[in-house]
Amino acid sequence: LYAIIKNCSISCTSSGLFSSALAMDKEFTKLALKGIGVACLSCVRINRDTFYLQREHVFSTIQEKLGFPIIIKPARLGSSIGISIAKTVDELEKGLMQAFIYDSKVIVEKALVGFREINCAAYKRAGEVVVSECEEPILNSQMLSFNDKYKLYSGKSDTIIGCIKNIELNTQSVICHKCFYNSLQCLYTVVSLYNRRMKHHIRHQSLRK
Repeated sequence: LYAIIKNCSISCTSSGLFSSALAMDKEFTKLALKGIGVACLSCVRINRDTFYLQREHVFSTIQEKLGFPIIIKPARLGSSIGISIAKTVDELEKGLMQAFIYDSKVIVEKALVGFREINCAAYKRAGEVVVSECEEPILNSQMLSFNDKYKLYSGKSDTIIGCIKNIELNTQSVICHKCFYNSLQCLYTVVSLYNRRMKHHIRHQSLRK
């Protein structure tokens, strides 16, 4: 979309072509973040052809490297579409088949427990990165679904709580987002933080807004 807009000489506030393309692939986003020293969750990448030709090998590889529970995600899709959590091999198979409906490449990660998801936006003004106030979605399950993001939370101010009261957490989030923005020229990021030792883990990265 950005390439079309740029070729038509239309001004826009989106991330650039490279950043937008990079962010649409969760696997490559992880590689880029690891390159700038950000601690990211390890993942197993699975291609559709590999899954259907070597299904049992895929199952054993995921169990050996990650164990259960795990979260399954289409590699190049957003808004929680096609994402599921698996606690058994049967659920893993079902989740992979669902994810491959939307993308030919899927990533599988260890499902986090006891994490906090912090959201904020950023833009550059007069050479300085300006970061918005942080917000925290209220999770009713292990992950935010499409309905949670766009139907349940829509227009309901009581479903999002700010992180301003926790000054340390808010400050760490702002520092992280400035780092992401300067390194990847992104406009919007989501960070998941482990409560234990306040160690940062990137669960999802969105640079498209």
